[in-house]
Amino acid sequence: INSATQGAVPLSNDKTDQDGNYSLRIASGTYDFVFNPLPSSHLSGLKLVNVSITSDSTINVVLDSGVIISGKVTNSASAGILGVDLDAYQQVSGVKIITPHDNTDSSGNYQIVVPSGIYNLGFDSPLGSRYVSLLKNNLNITRDTTINATLSNGFIVSGKVTGPSSSGVSNVDVDVDKSATKERVYLANDNTNIIGDYAIALPNGIYDFEFVAPLSTKLAGLGLSSVSITKDNVIFGEIM
Repeated sequence: INSATQGAVPLSNDKTDQDGNYSLRIASGTYDFVFNPLPSSHLSGLKLVNVSITSDSTINVVLDSGVIISGKVTNSASAGILGVDLDAYQQVSGVKIITPHDNTDSSGNYQIVVPSGIYNLGFDSPLGSRYVSLLKNNLNITRDTTINATLSNGFIVSGKVTGPSSSGVSNVDVDVDKSATKERVYLANDNTNIIGDYAIALPNGIYDFEFVAPLSTKLAGLGLSSVSITKDNVIFGEIM
């Protein structure tokens, strides 16, 4: 992965052989390397960041053993949901674990490997869907474990975030709290795209919205309080 752009570099013959050896040809540059073992290996994934490649290089790694979390993600009609992204966060540090092959298949099944520990497990609904993303907290994972989840239908809240020139602002983080309790709502795919558009799914309720621009833009955030969501909504934000 190009470290600067986070774009994936096209590779061929990028699998290890039966002895764990691999060989790649890439241009000089700075890269993040992600090692993606199959879940059936019981090995955890690994990511090396900001590796400078200026000549032929040897990079050896050791993958740690882990435990399998598997299960099925369904909708309210008990049908499997395709394309739900699984995210595992260490409960104490909040660090996201590298989990290759972590999207549900056409039947809603998934399988990931993590080191033993306590995790918050996020079920991120597919981009643009009405399914509400779900976070399961404080899961003590010490052995192979089955965790199923059901995603409810919600309302689509979408809009555009613009700056002083009325042009869209990219990578603005959209945060949502329940107005009554100030509890943060777990969201997926909640940053604006390159032209400032966003779309999230929320259940019926009253919420506080916050639009947080990247520090590099030097733009202030915007807060909206007590927004009632009872149907699909379009909410625009202008940040200065």
